[in-house]
Amino acid sequence: MQFHRRRSSSWSVVRNLLIVTAFAPLFAGAFLGEARSQTAASAAQGQYPIGDVSISIPAPPGQGMVEYGDGRSYFDPAVIANNRLMAAFVLEADAPALHSAAKQIHPPYALVETVRGVENSAVSANDFKNLVDVTTELSGIKFDSSFKESDSEFNERMKGMNLNAQLASGNPVILGTFFLKTDAYSFAKLASVTANGTTIHLIAATILLRVKSRFVFVYYDSEYKDEQSPGQVRAVCAQWADAILAANPQ
Repeated sequence: MQFHRRRSSSWSVVRNLLIVTAFAPLFAGAFLGEARSQTAASAAQGQYPIGDVSISIPAPPGQGMVEYGDGRSYFDPAVIANNRLMAAFVLEADAPALHSAAKQIHPPYALVETVRGVENSAVSANDFKNLVDVTTELSGIKFDSSFKESDSEFNERMKGMNLNAQLASGNPVILGTFFLKTDAYSFAKLASVTANGTTIHLIAATILLRVKSRFVFVYYDSEYKDEQSPGQVRAVCAQWADAILAANPQ
């Protein structure tokens, strides 16, 4: 499926497929205890194929995380059917547990995915903007391409949401936009998740990227500990997006 062919209908199909991916169920770790089989850590490093190109995916900066292979079997329960898992990152201290019977990991963890149906589709800057516009509209936050929120403004917005009170109810809380920059957009939600009999509060961030003219989706989950947590996750996601884009000039 190429964007330059039957532009209008192609983009409609692609957009719908990408929206499903953008709002896909997050909280990958909640499902890992139900994994159907186990994979060994991949020895392959550096380049990851996506369509007819390859991209570099560095680990999230400063988090002590390592890439745990392509995870086609171990991480399958956390990947929706439309997607293909490119890379999975877990804490280095947790990696040995993935070879054990317990198979326990702890947040943060991250999955990097592509959409099978559009891997070979070239993505223009305008295509990316269109997807961001639709995503922000569906998430209830609209802004133009000049949007930029300072750290203080972000922290005030989070404080105004009274997250601690909302967490008590267990209902998902849409945190909205984390950041918008050239070829990168991130939004997040927060919810209580129960896995293996334990309930934790998770910040589930989605990062939409345009990498070498291809769509890449990153799902980054981290535990909510206090009111500083959203800002910390936002900073990590922004730094990681910058690192991935820097490693892959358009």
